[in-house]
Amino acid sequence: MDESMTSTKTAKSRYSNIFIRSGLFILLIAVGVSIWQYSSIKTWHHVRKVKAATELADAQHHVGKIAERGAPAVPVLLELLQSNNPLACKAAADSLQTFTSQEDTANLLLEQFPQQHDQWSLEGKVASVELLTKLAQYSPTGVEVARQTMAKWVLTDSVVLREQAIVLCLHEKIQQPGTVVPLLDDPEPKVRRGAMLAVGPTKLVPVEKLVTYLHDEDQQVQELCTVALKSRGLTYRDIHLGRLYSSPDMHARHRLLVELLYDSERDVSVWLQRLCSDHDPAMRAGAVRVAARREERELWEDTKRVATQDPNTTVRQIADYYSSQITPVNARLE
Repeated sequence: MDESMTSTKTAKSRYSNIFIRSGLFILLIAVGVSIWQYSSIKTWHHVRKVKAATELADAQHHVGKIAERGAPAVPVLLELLQSNNPLACKAAADSLQTFTSQEDTANLLLEQFPQQHDQWSLEGKVASVELLTKLAQYSPTGVEVARQTMAKWVLTDSVVLREQAIVLCLHEKIQQPGTVVPLLDDPEPKVRRGAMLAVGPTKLVPVEKLVTYLHDEDQQVQELCTVALKSRGLTYRDIHLGRLYSSPDMHARHRLLVELLYDSERDVSVWLQRLCSDHDPAMRAGAVRVAARREERELWEDTKRVATQDPNTTVRQIADYYSSQITPVNARLE
Protein backbone atom coordinates (compact mmCIF):
# COMPACT_ATOMS: atom_id res chain seq x y z
CA MET A 1 0.00 0.00 0.00
CA ASP A 2 2.74 2.39 1.06
CA GLU A 3 4.76 1.48 -1.99
CA SER A 4 1.76 2.13 -4.21
CA MET A 5 1.21 5.56 -2.67
CA THR A 6 4.88 6.39 -2.99
CA SER A 7 4.85 5.37 -6.64
CA THR A 8 1.78 7.50 -7.25
CA LYS A 9 3.39 10.55 -5.60
CA THR A 10 6.56 10.08 -7.66
CA ALA A 11 4.55 9.91 -10.87
CA LYS A 12 2.61 13.06 -9.94
CA SER A 13 5.82 14.84 -9.09
CA ARG A 14 7.33 13.81 -12.42
CA TYR A 15 4.30 15.08 -14.36
CA SER A 16 4.28 18.29 -12.35
CA ASN A 17 7.92 18.91 -13.30
CA ILE A 18 7.12 18.24 -16.93
CA PHE A 19 4.20 20.68 -16.84
CA ILE A 20 6.29 23.30 -15.08
CA ARG A 21 9.13 22.94 -17.59
CA SER A 22 6.69 23.04 -20.50
CA GLY A 23 5.06 26.13 -19.08
CA LEU A 24 8.41 27.84 -18.60
CA PHE A 25 9.40 26.90 -22.16
CA ILE A 26 6.16 28.33 -23.56
CA LEU A 27 6.61 31.43 -21.42
CA LEU A 28 10.14 31.91 -22.71
CA ILE A 29 8.92 31.55 -26.30
CA ALA A 30 6.14 34.09 -25.66
CA VAL A 31 8.60 36.54 -24.12
CA GLY A 32 10.99 36.03 -27.04
CA VAL A 33 8.24 36.61 -29.60
CA SER A 34 7.10 39.69 -27.71
CA ILE A 35 10.62 41.09 -27.69
CA TRP A 36 11.02 40.26 -31.39
CA GLN A 37 7.68 41.86 -32.26
CA TYR A 38 8.25 44.86 -30.03
CA SER A 39 10.48 46.54 -32.59
CA SER A 40 7.87 46.06 -35.33
CA ILE A 41 5.06 47.27 -33.10
CA LYS A 42 7.10 50.32 -32.14
CA THR A 43 7.87 51.02 -35.81
CA TRP A 44 4.19 50.73 -36.70
CA HIS A 45 3.40 53.21 -33.94
CA HIS A 46 5.92 55.74 -35.31
CA VAL A 47 4.69 55.25 -38.89
CA ARG A 48 1.16 56.06 -37.75
CA LYS A 49 2.40 59.18 -35.97
CA VAL A 50 4.37 60.33 -39.03
CA LYS A 51 1.36 60.00 -41.33
CA ALA A 52 -0.79 62.00 -38.93
CA ALA A 53 1.80 64.73 -38.26
CA THR A 54 0.67 68.34 -38.58
CA GLU A 55 4.10 69.80 -37.83
CA LEU A 56 7.32 68.98 -39.67
CA ALA A 57 9.20 68.67 -36.38
CA ASP A 58 6.81 65.93 -35.20
CA ALA A 59 7.18 64.04 -38.47
CA GLN A 60 10.97 64.31 -38.29
CA HIS A 61 10.99 63.09 -34.68
CA HIS A 62 9.09 59.91 -35.44
CA VAL A 63 10.96 59.31 -38.69
CA GLY A 64 14.17 59.57 -36.70
CA LYS A 65 12.96 56.80 -34.41
CA ILE A 66 12.21 54.61 -37.43
CA ALA A 67 15.62 55.35 -38.96
CA GLU A 68 17.35 54.08 -35.81
CA ARG A 69 16.63 50.56 -37.06
CA GLY A 70 19.25 51.04 -39.79
CA ALA A 71 18.91 49.14 -43.07
CA PRO A 72 15.52 47.57 -42.15
CA ALA A 73 14.14 51.12 -41.96
CA VAL A 74 14.76 51.81 -45.66
CA PRO A 75 11.69 49.93 -47.04
CA VAL A 76 9.53 51.46 -44.30
CA LEU A 77 10.66 55.00 -45.11
CA LEU A 78 10.16 54.42 -48.82
CA GLU A 79 6.61 53.24 -48.14
CA LEU A 80 5.97 56.49 -46.27
CA LEU A 81 6.30 58.25 -49.64
CA GLN A 82 2.90 56.78 -50.48
CA SER A 83 1.38 59.18 -47.95
CA ASN A 84 -0.59 62.21 -49.10
CA ASN A 85 0.83 64.16 -46.17
CA PRO A 86 3.62 66.39 -47.58
CA LEU A 87 5.19 66.70 -44.11
CA ALA A 88 5.46 62.92 -43.79
CA CYS A 89 6.92 62.64 -47.30
CA LYS A 90 9.51 65.36 -46.73
CA ALA A 91 10.61 63.92 -43.39
CA ALA A 92 10.93 60.42 -44.87
CA ALA A 93 12.79 61.60 -48.00
CA ASP A 94 15.17 63.77 -45.96
CA SER A 95 15.93 60.83 -43.69
CA LEU A 96 16.52 58.52 -46.65
CA GLN A 97 19.21 60.90 -47.90
CA THR A 98 21.33 59.98 -44.89
CA PHE A 99 21.35 56.35 -46.04
CA THR A 100 23.10 57.23 -49.33
CA SER A 101 26.45 57.57 -47.56
CA GLN A 102 26.63 53.87 -46.69
CA GLU A 103 27.20 51.29 -49.39
CA ASP A 104 24.73 48.65 -48.20
CA THR A 105 21.81 51.02 -47.65
CA ALA A 106 22.62 53.07 -50.76
CA ASN A 107 22.48 49.93 -52.88
CA LEU A 108 19.22 48.94 -51.20
CA LEU A 109 17.79 52.34 -52.10
CA LEU A 110 18.92 52.00 -55.72
CA GLU A 111 17.23 48.60 -55.89
CA GLN A 112 13.93 49.60 -54.26
CA PHE A 113 13.49 53.15 -55.58
CA PRO A 114 12.38 52.09 -59.11
CA GLN A 115 10.26 49.27 -57.68
CA GLN A 116 8.28 51.50 -55.32
CA HIS A 117 8.22 54.77 -57.29
CA ASP A 118 4.94 54.17 -59.13
CA GLN A 119 3.11 53.56 -55.84
CA TRP A 120 4.07 56.92 -54.35
CA SER A 121 1.77 59.89 -54.05
CA LEU A 122 2.45 63.12 -55.90
CA GLU A 123 3.76 64.55 -52.61
CA GLY A 124 6.09 61.58 -52.23
CA LYS A 125 7.49 61.91 -55.74
CA VAL A 126 8.12 65.63 -55.31
CA ALA A 127 9.84 64.99 -51.98
CA SER A 128 12.15 62.42 -53.61
CA VAL A 129 13.89 64.95 -55.90
CA GLU A 130 16.78 65.68 -53.53
CA LEU A 131 17.08 61.97 -52.75
CA LEU A 132 17.49 61.32 -56.47
CA THR A 133 20.27 63.89 -56.73
CA LYS A 134 22.04 62.24 -53.79
CA LEU A 135 21.79 58.84 -55.47
CA ALA A 136 23.12 60.35 -58.69
CA GLN A 137 26.15 61.61 -56.81
CA TYR A 138 26.65 58.18 -55.27
CA SER A 139 27.12 56.07 -58.42
CA PRO A 140 26.48 55.76 -62.18
CA THR A 141 23.57 53.49 -61.30
CA GLY A 142 22.11 56.36 -59.33
CA VAL A 143 22.46 58.62 -62.36
CA GLU A 144 20.58 56.08 -64.47
CA VAL A 145 17.80 55.77 -61.88
CA ALA A 146 17.47 59.56 -61.79
CA ARG A 147 17.34 59.80 -65.60
CA GLN A 148 14.72 57.07 -65.86
CA THR A 149 12.60 58.84 -63.25
CA MET A 150 13.03 62.16 -65.07
CA ALA A 151 11.84 60.58 -68.33
CA LYS A 152 8.68 59.35 -66.56
CA TRP A 153 7.97 62.77 -65.10
CA VAL A 154 8.29 64.49 -68.47
CA LEU A 155 5.32 62.42 -69.68
CA THR A 156 3.15 62.85 -66.59
CA ASP A 157 -0.02 64.94 -66.37
CA SER A 158 1.33 66.67 -63.27
CA VAL A 159 2.68 70.17 -63.92
CA VAL A 160 4.68 69.98 -60.70
CA LEU A 161 6.45 66.78 -61.76
CA ARG A 162 7.20 68.15 -65.23
CA GLU A 163 8.83 71.12 -63.50
CA GLN A 164 10.79 68.78 -61.24
CA ALA A 165 11.96 66.83 -64.30
CA ILE A 166 13.63 70.05 -65.48
CA VAL A 167 15.19 70.53 -62.03
CA LEU A 168 16.73 67.06 -62.32
CA CYS A 169 17.84 67.78 -65.88
CA LEU A 170 19.81 70.84 -64.71
CA HIS A 171 21.67 68.90 -62.00
CA GLU A 172 25.38 68.63 -62.81
CA LYS A 173 25.45 64.83 -62.42
CA ILE A 174 22.17 64.05 -64.19
CA GLN A 175 22.36 66.45 -67.14
CA GLN A 176 20.29 65.05 -70.01
CA PRO A 177 18.54 68.03 -71.63
CA GLY A 178 17.42 65.96 -74.61
CA THR A 179 14.80 64.34 -72.38
CA VAL A 180 13.04 67.65 -71.69
CA VAL A 181 13.04 69.03 -75.26
CA PRO A 182 9.30 68.15 -75.66
CA LEU A 183 8.54 70.46 -72.74
CA LEU A 184 9.39 73.48 -74.93
CA ASP A 185 5.85 73.02 -76.26
CA ASP A 186 4.23 72.34 -72.88
CA PRO A 187 0.81 73.95 -72.31
CA GLU A 188 2.05 75.50 -69.04
CA PRO A 189 4.16 78.69 -69.44
CA LYS A 190 6.26 78.01 -66.33
CA VAL A 191 7.20 74.58 -67.69
CA ARG A 192 8.15 76.11 -71.07
CA ARG A 193 10.32 78.66 -69.26
CA GLY A 194 12.22 75.93 -67.46
CA ALA A 195 12.61 73.92 -70.64
CA MET A 196 13.97 76.94 -72.51
CA LEU A 197 16.46 77.54 -69.71
CA ALA A 198 17.63 73.92 -69.90
CA VAL A 199 17.55 73.32 -73.65
CA GLY A 200 17.89 76.72 -75.34
CA PRO A 201 21.68 77.16 -74.94
CA THR A 202 22.38 73.64 -76.23
CA LYS A 203 22.49 72.57 -79.87
CA LEU A 204 19.72 70.02 -79.43
CA VAL A 205 17.24 72.38 -81.09
CA PRO A 206 18.29 73.94 -84.45
CA VAL A 207 18.31 77.73 -84.62
CA GLU A 208 15.51 77.79 -87.22
CA LYS A 209 13.32 75.89 -84.73
CA LEU A 210 14.46 77.83 -81.68
CA VAL A 211 13.55 81.22 -83.19
CA THR A 212 9.91 80.13 -83.38
CA TYR A 213 9.77 80.52 -79.58
CA LEU A 214 10.38 84.25 -80.04
CA HIS A 215 6.62 84.26 -80.72
CA ASP A 216 5.63 82.29 -77.62
CA GLU A 217 2.49 83.55 -75.88
CA ASP A 218 4.51 84.00 -72.69
CA GLN A 219 6.75 87.08 -72.56
CA GLN A 220 9.28 85.39 -70.27
CA VAL A 221 9.68 82.49 -72.70
CA GLN A 222 10.40 85.02 -75.46
CA GLU A 223 13.03 86.73 -73.28
CA LEU A 224 14.66 83.43 -72.32
CA CYS A 225 14.70 82.44 -76.00
CA THR A 226 16.50 85.69 -76.85
CA VAL A 227 19.11 84.97 -74.16
CA ALA A 228 19.54 81.41 -75.47
CA LEU A 229 20.04 82.62 -79.05
CA LYS A 230 22.64 85.16 -77.91
CA SER A 231 24.46 82.40 -76.02
CA ARG A 232 24.64 80.50 -79.32
CA GLY A 233 26.39 83.37 -81.05
CA LEU A 234 23.52 85.24 -82.70
CA THR A 235 23.60 89.05 -82.74
CA TYR A 236 20.61 91.27 -82.06
CA ARG A 237 20.31 91.76 -85.83
CA ASP A 238 20.29 87.99 -86.35
CA ILE A 239 17.61 87.60 -83.70
CA HIS A 240 15.53 90.33 -85.36
CA LEU A 241 15.79 88.52 -88.71
CA GLY A 242 14.98 85.24 -86.99
CA ARG A 243 11.86 86.77 -85.47
CA LEU A 244 10.69 87.85 -88.94
CA TYR A 245 11.68 84.48 -90.45
CA SER A 246 9.63 82.51 -87.91
CA SER A 247 6.67 84.88 -87.71
CA PRO A 248 3.21 83.37 -88.29
CA ASP A 249 2.33 86.68 -89.97
CA MET A 250 3.01 86.48 -93.73
CA HIS A 251 3.45 90.25 -93.97
CA ALA A 252 6.33 90.05 -91.47
CA ARG A 253 7.94 87.26 -93.46
CA HIS A 254 7.70 89.26 -96.68
CA ARG A 255 9.28 92.20 -94.86
CA LEU A 256 12.21 89.90 -94.13
CA LEU A 257 12.83 89.51 -97.87
CA VAL A 258 12.98 93.30 -98.28
CA GLU A 259 15.43 93.65 -95.38
CA LEU A 260 17.63 90.89 -96.77
CA LEU A 261 17.69 92.57 -100.18
CA TYR A 262 18.95 95.92 -98.89
CA ASP A 263 21.22 94.75 -96.04
CA SER A 264 24.68 95.38 -97.47
CA GLU A 265 26.59 95.30 -94.19
CA ARG A 266 26.06 91.68 -93.14
CA ASP A 267 26.23 88.21 -94.61
CA VAL A 268 22.56 87.28 -94.91
CA SER A 269 23.13 84.23 -97.05
CA VAL A 270 22.22 81.81 -94.22
CA TRP A 271 18.70 83.29 -94.03
CA LEU A 272 18.22 83.26 -97.79
CA GLN A 273 19.42 79.67 -97.96
CA ARG A 274 16.81 78.72 -95.37
CA LEU A 275 14.11 80.63 -97.26
CA CYS A 276 15.02 78.83 -100.49
CA SER A 277 13.88 75.66 -98.70
CA ASP A 278 10.88 77.25 -96.97
CA HIS A 279 7.55 75.40 -96.74
CA ASP A 280 5.79 78.29 -98.51
CA PRO A 281 6.27 78.38 -102.32
CA ALA A 282 5.79 82.17 -102.35
CA MET A 283 8.67 82.60 -99.89
CA ARG A 284 10.90 80.29 -101.93
CA ALA A 285 10.16 82.30 -105.08
CA GLY A 286 10.83 85.57 -103.27
CA ALA A 287 14.08 84.21 -101.83
CA VAL A 288 15.26 83.29 -105.34
CA ARG A 289 14.65 86.84 -106.55
CA VAL A 290 16.60 88.33 -103.63
CA ALA A 291 19.39 85.75 -103.93
CA ALA A 292 19.90 86.56 -107.62
CA ARG A 293 20.29 90.25 -106.84
CA ARG A 294 22.57 89.68 -103.84
CA GLU A 295 25.17 88.06 -106.12
CA GLU A 296 26.87 85.80 -103.54
CA ARG A 297 28.14 82.62 -105.17
CA GLU A 298 26.56 80.24 -102.61
CA LEU A 299 23.21 81.91 -103.22
CA TRP A 300 23.67 81.54 -106.99
CA GLU A 301 24.17 77.81 -106.42
CA ASP A 302 21.00 77.68 -104.30
CA THR A 303 19.09 79.40 -107.10
CA LYS A 304 20.30 76.74 -109.54
CA ARG A 305 19.21 74.02 -107.15
CA VAL A 306 15.73 75.47 -106.75
CA ALA A 307 15.44 75.77 -110.54
CA THR A 308 15.94 72.03 -110.95
CA GLN A 309 14.68 70.47 -107.72
CA ASP A 310 11.85 72.58 -106.29
CA PRO A 311 8.56 70.58 -106.13
CA ASN A 312 6.56 73.60 -107.34
CA THR A 313 6.56 74.21 -111.13
CA THR A 314 6.09 77.98 -110.84
CA VAL A 315 8.93 78.30 -108.33
CA ARG A 316 11.21 76.26 -110.63
CA GLN A 317 10.39 78.52 -113.57
CA ILE A 318 11.07 81.68 -111.54
CA ALA A 319 14.34 80.25 -110.23
CA ASP A 320 15.37 79.19 -113.74
CA TYR A 321 14.71 82.71 -115.05
CA TYR A 322 16.72 84.42 -112.30
CA SER A 323 19.56 81.92 -112.42
CA SER A 324 19.92 82.61 -116.15
CA GLN A 325 20.42 86.30 -115.33
CA ILE A 326 23.43 85.58 -113.15
CA THR A 327 26.78 85.75 -114.94
CA PRO A 328 30.13 84.47 -113.64
CA VAL A 329 31.13 88.09 -113.04
CA ASN A 330 28.26 89.12 -110.82
CA ALA A 331 28.41 85.72 -109.11
CA ARG A 332 31.97 86.58 -108.08
CA LEU A 333 33.54 83.88 -110.20
CA GLU A 334 36.14 86.09 -111.81
